[in-house]
Amino acid sequence: MKLHRTVASVPLFEALEARQCLSATGGAEVLVTAADNAPGAKTSSARHHAHHLHTVHHVHTVHSLHAAAVQRREVHHTHHVHFLHTQHRAHVLRTTVPAPLVLTAQQRNDWPAVREQVLAERGRVKI
Repeated sequence: MKLHRTVASVPLFEALEARQCLSATGGAEVLVTAADNAPGAKTSSARHHAHHLHTVHHVHTVHSLHAAAVQRREVHHTHHVHFLHTQHRAHVLRTTVPAPLVLTAQQRNDWPAVREQVLAERGRVKI
């Protein structure tokens, strides 16, 4: 049988009331605790620099996540637009036939030269 030992309660979060607001270089303020005032603790400018790096890291992370989400959304949208376009095109091709060609005498004489243009502009007729 295991014996359960009691563990001293350790606060998971530090109370904000225990913090002091110290002015750092450049007019910015840094929240510090009593542990920061201990001998060997970082200087105010070092704390400010660490705080700045931490903030920049968070901004970069949020920006990266947002950019990835935007890219996924654009890819998803492009996929749907392409899918709907191809489905519509397939539907049109299934439910229509090419319109009959009615050529003028000049078009018949110039057929090799005008073939691509005439066929590209050829309409379709519903079945």
